[in-house]
Amino acid sequence: MSGSRDLELADKRAEGGVVPHAHVLVCLPPAGASSAYFQGWPALAGPHMSVFAPELPGRLSRFSDPPLTSIRAMADHVLQKMCGHGWPASFSVFGHSMGALVAFELVRAIEERGDARPAMLHVSAHAAPHVPRRPGPDLASDASVIRHFAKLNGRPASRDLVELMLPTIRADLAACASYEPPSDVVLATPITAHHGTRDSSVGPMHLTGWRRHTRGGFRVRQHPGDHHFPLGSAKGLVAEIVRDAAVA
Repeated sequence: MSGSRDLELADKRAEGGVVPHAHVLVCLPPAGASSAYFQGWPALAGPHMSVFAPELPGRLSRFSDPPLTSIRAMADHVLQKMCGHGWPASFSVFGHSMGALVAFELVRAIEERGDARPAMLHVSAHAAPHVPRRPGPDLASDASVIRHFAKLNGRPASRDLVELMLPTIRADLAACASYEPPSDVVLATPITAHHGTRDSSVGPMHLTGWRRHTRGGFRVRQHPGDHHFPLGSAKGLVAEIVRDAAVA
């Protein structure tokens, strides 16, 4: 799976290590982030897994494209890219925070098409879609959006960069706030829900609700770190995903 405008982090062919039948991990970032969120993952995944991180509009190589304003539109965008590249023989989907909702909608769409089925849906740092969400920022106020994003981000960020990305951040937060999933969706794909041990916004109790959205297996896994634990605990997280893929 490769494309000229995507970061396509784990296209092993670009690194000279051709693995024609590698398991593909489709990765979807949190609000305001890009495919660069997963930049260290290809090396961690090893030779038998490729990491496909399609770039959503409004960031990096697609910065000039208007950001999408709904979770389903983001999932449709990723689905079109996957269809364009051809279905891998074996694949899983990982989504972090906002990306967890996009991943859920993506897998729902894939199953409805009947073309393929992921080995696993990995949802990270986000409550199940039917769980009521906390009130978000005033999206009409730049200051409110910036404060909310800084609190969610939990680490220093360049104010100039945040202001540059403000239209995308606002669109992402609006997409999350307006998302209303069908209440009766139950996937055939098993779900693994991940969270950081120091995440003050999402804990195990928020993740157990994902169980009702699959008739496959379900489990919750915790990792050292805060809301953005994939940045600091990537090695252990990716190792677990690789092991899951090996036994799928």
